[in-house]
Amino acid sequence: MLGLWTLRAAGDRLPGKIVLGLELVGVVLASFFQVYEFVAPGSDSLLFTITDAAWPLSMLVLILVGIAVLRARVLQGWMRFVPILCPLWMPITIAASAFGERAGDLGSISTAIGWFLLGYVVWRGGKIARG
Repeated sequence: MLGLWTLRAAGDRLPGKIVLGLELVGVVLASFFQVYEFVAPGSDSLLFTITDAAWPLSMLVLILVGIAVLRARVLQGWMRFVPILCPLWMPITIAASAFGERAGDLGSISTAIGWFLLGYVVWRGGKIARG
């Protein structure tokens, strides 16, 4: 998310900045939850509940980030579509789980591909090499 922020992938307009800022906060809270769960598993505190909800909520906000990136047209070519791929693991997993226990592996594969590609896009600076 910091890479997308640095690239100004969601554009310079206020809505793009807001949605990307919300995503940054959500990812930080979701990361904090991982530590909190290790230190105090099963806690019933308000902070535990908020950080626990941060991960799925940040994935929903990431859909908005993907839309903002598409509209901003800062990233080039196919790279514009990558941020919208990352949160699709959630609906893929939910839909696939109706077909059996192992079908949820599609969500894991989708996650790996989406986030790998997002890392590649940030690494390339959102630009396609011209040969």
